[in-house]
Amino acid sequence: MAAVTDQRRFRRYSVNFPCHVRLLCRDKHACSRIVPGSTLNVSRGGVLFRADVVWPRYSQVECVLHLRIGLGINQIVRVRCEGKVIRVIPRSAGESRIAATIDRFALIGRFPQNRRKAEILPFPREADCGALPPAKVAGA
Repeated sequence: MAAVTDQRRFRRYSVNFPCHVRLLCRDKHACSRIVPGSTLNVSRGGVLFRADVVWPRYSQVECVLHLRIGLGINQIVRVRCEGKVIRVIPRSAGESRIAATIDRFALIGRFPQNRRKAEILPFPREADCGALPPAKVAGA
Protein backbone atom coordinates (compact mmCIF):
# COMPACT_ATOMS: atom_id res chain seq x y z
CA MET A 1 0.00 0.00 0.00
CA ALA A 2 1.33 3.45 -0.93
CA ALA A 3 2.07 5.94 1.83
CA VAL A 4 -0.15 9.01 1.99
CA THR A 5 1.81 12.25 1.88
CA ASP A 6 0.62 15.61 3.14
CA GLN A 7 0.28 17.93 0.14
CA ARG A 8 -0.52 21.10 2.05
CA ARG A 9 1.44 24.17 0.98
CA PHE A 10 1.98 25.49 4.52
CA ARG A 11 2.53 23.82 7.87
CA ARG A 12 -0.42 23.99 10.24
CA TYR A 13 -0.09 24.84 13.92
CA SER A 14 -2.71 23.56 16.35
CA VAL A 15 -3.51 26.61 18.45
CA ASN A 16 -6.53 27.70 20.43
CA PHE A 17 -6.83 31.50 20.38
CA PRO A 18 -9.95 33.62 20.73
CA CYS A 19 -11.07 35.43 17.59
CA HIS A 20 -13.88 37.54 16.16
CA VAL A 21 -15.19 36.93 12.65
CA ARG A 22 -17.64 38.57 10.27
CA LEU A 23 -18.63 38.40 6.63
CA LEU A 24 -17.55 41.15 4.26
CA CYS A 25 -19.63 42.48 1.40
CA ARG A 26 -18.14 43.01 -2.04
CA ASP A 27 -17.21 46.60 -1.14
CA LYS A 28 -15.21 45.31 1.90
CA HIS A 29 -17.70 46.69 4.43
CA ALA A 30 -19.11 44.41 7.11
CA CYS A 31 -22.39 42.81 6.14
CA SER A 32 -22.91 40.54 9.14
CA ARG A 33 -22.79 40.74 12.88
CA ILE A 34 -19.52 40.10 14.68
CA VAL A 35 -19.32 36.51 15.88
CA PRO A 36 -16.95 35.32 18.61
CA GLY A 37 -15.05 32.13 17.94
CA SER A 38 -11.79 30.32 18.57
CA THR A 39 -9.09 28.94 16.32
CA LEU A 40 -8.34 25.25 15.92
CA ASN A 41 -5.30 25.65 13.70
CA VAL A 42 -3.49 28.37 11.79
CA SER A 43 -1.05 28.33 8.89
CA ARG A 44 0.55 30.95 6.70
CA GLY A 45 -2.22 30.48 4.18
CA GLY A 46 -5.32 29.93 6.29
CA VAL A 47 -7.16 29.42 9.54
CA LEU A 48 -9.61 26.83 10.84
CA PHE A 49 -11.92 28.24 13.51
CA ARG A 50 -15.13 27.31 15.26
CA ALA A 51 -18.07 29.68 15.63
CA ASP A 52 -21.87 29.60 15.90
CA VAL A 53 -22.47 30.41 12.22
CA VAL A 54 -22.72 28.67 8.87
CA TRP A 55 -21.50 30.76 5.96
CA PRO A 56 -21.49 29.80 2.26
CA ARG A 57 -18.26 28.73 0.57
CA TYR A 58 -16.29 31.49 -1.15
CA SER A 59 -17.79 34.20 1.10
CA GLN A 60 -15.37 37.00 1.93
CA VAL A 61 -14.57 36.96 5.64
CA GLU A 62 -12.65 39.10 8.11
CA CYS A 63 -11.12 37.51 11.20
CA VAL A 64 -9.37 39.21 14.09
CA LEU A 65 -7.09 36.83 15.99
CA HIS A 66 -6.19 37.62 19.61
CA LEU A 67 -2.72 36.12 20.06
CA ARG A 68 -0.90 35.90 23.38
CA ILE A 69 2.77 36.46 22.69
CA GLY A 70 5.82 35.10 24.45
CA LEU A 71 6.16 33.04 27.56
CA GLY A 72 5.69 35.06 30.70
CA ILE A 73 4.83 38.20 28.72
CA ASN A 74 1.40 39.60 29.45
CA GLN A 75 0.72 40.98 25.98
CA ILE A 76 -1.99 40.26 23.46
CA VAL A 77 -1.46 41.04 19.78
CA ARG A 78 -4.43 41.43 17.46
CA VAL A 79 -4.00 40.37 13.86
CA ARG A 80 -6.68 41.32 11.32
CA CYS A 81 -7.00 38.86 8.43
CA GLU A 82 -9.09 38.86 5.26
CA GLY A 83 -9.78 35.83 3.14
CA LYS A 84 -12.53 33.58 1.90
CA VAL A 85 -14.41 30.62 3.31
CA ILE A 86 -13.27 27.41 1.64
CA ARG A 87 -14.88 24.75 3.83
CA VAL A 88 -17.74 24.61 6.35
CA ILE A 89 -18.32 21.65 8.65
CA PRO A 90 -21.66 22.15 10.44
CA ARG A 91 -22.07 20.60 13.89
CA SER A 92 -25.29 19.44 15.48
CA ALA A 93 -24.67 21.59 18.58
CA GLY A 94 -24.79 24.74 16.42
CA GLU A 95 -21.07 25.44 16.45
CA SER A 96 -19.49 25.01 13.01
CA ARG A 97 -15.90 24.58 11.93
CA ILE A 98 -14.98 27.00 9.18
CA ALA A 99 -11.79 26.93 7.11
CA ALA A 100 -10.80 30.21 5.49
CA THR A 101 -7.84 31.40 3.47
CA ILE A 102 -5.66 34.22 4.73
CA ASP A 103 -5.20 36.44 1.69
CA ARG A 104 -4.12 39.57 3.59
CA PHE A 105 -3.29 40.37 7.19
CA ALA A 106 -2.10 43.24 9.36
CA LEU A 107 -0.99 43.68 12.96
CA ILE A 108 -3.42 46.07 14.61
CA GLY A 109 -2.10 46.48 18.13
CA ARG A 110 -0.66 45.15 21.38
CA PHE A 111 -2.53 45.24 24.64
CA PRO A 112 -1.60 44.28 28.20
CA GLN A 113 -3.28 41.08 29.30
CA ASN A 114 -4.75 42.42 32.52
CA ARG A 115 -8.27 41.36 31.64
CA ARG A 116 -10.20 38.33 32.77
CA LYS A 117 -9.04 35.22 30.95
CA ALA A 118 -12.37 34.57 29.20
CA GLU A 119 -12.78 38.14 27.99
CA ILE A 120 -12.06 38.84 24.33
CA LEU A 121 -10.89 42.25 23.21
CA PRO A 122 -13.47 44.20 21.20
CA PHE A 123 -13.52 44.03 17.42
CA PRO A 124 -11.44 46.90 16.04
CA ARG A 125 -13.09 49.86 14.40
CA GLU A 126 -11.99 50.59 10.85
CA ALA A 127 -10.34 53.81 12.06
CA ASP A 128 -8.22 51.82 14.55
CA CYS A 129 -6.59 49.57 12.00
CA GLY A 130 -6.69 51.40 8.70
CA ALA A 131 -6.57 49.70 5.33
CA LEU A 132 -4.80 46.41 4.92
CA PRO A 133 -1.70 46.46 2.74
CA PRO A 134 -2.14 45.19 -0.82
CA ALA A 135 -2.02 41.42 -1.14
CA LYS A 136 1.35 40.03 -2.10
CA VAL A 137 1.36 37.89 -5.21
CA ALA A 138 3.44 34.74 -5.07
CA GLY A 139 6.42 34.90 -7.39
CA ALA A 140 6.18 38.66 -7.86
